[in-house]
Amino acid sequence: MPKGGKAKGKKADRKAAAAAAASAKAAERRKRKCLASERNKAKFASEMREMRASLGAIGLAIREVRGDGNCLFRSVSDQLTGSEESHWELRLRAVAFMRAHRDDFEPFVDTDEHDSWEEYLSDMACEGEWGGNMELVALSRAAKVNVCVHQPDAPRWEVTHFSPRRRTIHVSYHDGSHYNSVRLAGDASYRRAAPFRIEGAGASYCECEEPPSDEEDAGGEGPGALDAAAERVRGAVGTEVSLAAAHAALEEAGGDEDGAVAVLAAASGGAPAKPLPAAGKAGKGRGMTRKQAKQARRRAEQAARLASAAAEGDDVEAARAAAGSKGAKRGKSKATASEPAAAAAAAAEGEEVLSASMRVLAI
Repeated sequence: MPKGGKAKGKKADRKAAAAAAASAKAAERRKRKCLASERNKAKFASEMREMRASLGAIGLAIREVRGDGNCLFRSVSDQLTGSEESHWELRLRAVAFMRAHRDDFEPFVDTDEHDSWEEYLSDMACEGEWGGNMELVALSRAAKVNVCVHQPDAPRWEVTHFSPRRRTIHVSYHDGSHYNSVRLAGDASYRRAAPFRIEGAGASYCECEEPPSDEEDAGGEGPGALDAAAERVRGAVGTEVSLAAAHAALEEAGGDEDGAVAVLAAASGGAPAKPLPAAGKAGKGRGMTRKQAKQARRRAEQAARLASAAAEGDDVEAARAAAGSKGAKRGKSKATASEPAAAAAAAAEGEEVLSASMRVLAI
C-alpha cells in the first residue's frame, strides 16, 4: 500500500460515516415533520367533525371556503352574496373603512409585525394576507351588519354594532387559522345566507331588518358611499374601469377621488383599462410581493416628479436629484423646448410603474 494510503482510507471512511449519519438525521427530521403535519391535519379534521356535530345539533351547517389566506373575506362574501368570489372587493372595503376610521383601529395594530399604520394597511390590501378581528369589525360597520363567530369549545363571539333585528352574518373559526361560512342546515342555495336566530337549543329562520340599500346609504360610511365614490371615479376617468379597480385606486389614493382618478389615468394611459391580475405571494405567479409593490410606488413617484418638473420648465436636474433618480448629472439646467420629449418619456415611465404597482390593489 502506498505511503499514507491507509490514513487516507480511514479519513474517507469517517467522511462517509458522517455523511450517512447526517443523511439519517435529515431523514428523521423529515419523518417527524411529516408526522407532525399528519397530526395537525388529523386534529383539524377531528375539530371539524366536532364543530359540524355541535352546529348540526342546533340546526346549522358549515359551508367550507378556500383556505388561501382570504378565507375570512371569502366567508363574509358567501354570507352577503352567496358566492365567495367577492372576497377581493370586501378586502378593499375593509381596508378603506379602517383608513377612514384610523383612530378606531390603529391602537390595535401589532407593532411587532408592522412598523407603521400605513404598512399594516398596505399589507392587508394584498391578496392572501390573513384577516382577523379588526377586519371583521371593519366589515361589520362598513356593511352595516352584525357578526357572530362560532368557535369549537368556546362561546360564540359577537360583533354587535346594530339593532338585534338587523341581519347577522355567521362564520366559524377553526384551529386558529381558518374561517368558514355558517348557514342554516338545508340552506344550500347560492344566494346570500338566509337569516336565522339562535334561541334556546336551536336555530330557526327569522325575518330581519336588512342594511340600508346603496341609494339610501350613499351619504353615509357604508358600502353605498364607497360604491358611489368609485362610480364617480370611473365616470371621471372615462374608460372601461371595473368597480374593483376604482375601489383599489381610491385605496391607493387614501380615499381622495381626484387622486384615484390620477392613479387610474396613469395606469391606463388614457386607453380602456384592462383587468389587472391580483397580487399574491412571490413565486406563485400572482403578481408582485409587498416589497416589490412599495419599490414600484417609489419609482412611480420619482418619475412623476421628474415629468412634472420638465413640463413646468423647472430645474430638471435638481428634480432628478431630489427624486433620487440614478445618473443625475452635476450642474443645473433649465427646461427648454427640447424638454417635452424627456417629460413624455418620464411620464411613460411613471405610467408603466404605476400600472405595475396597481397590481397589488386591483383585479
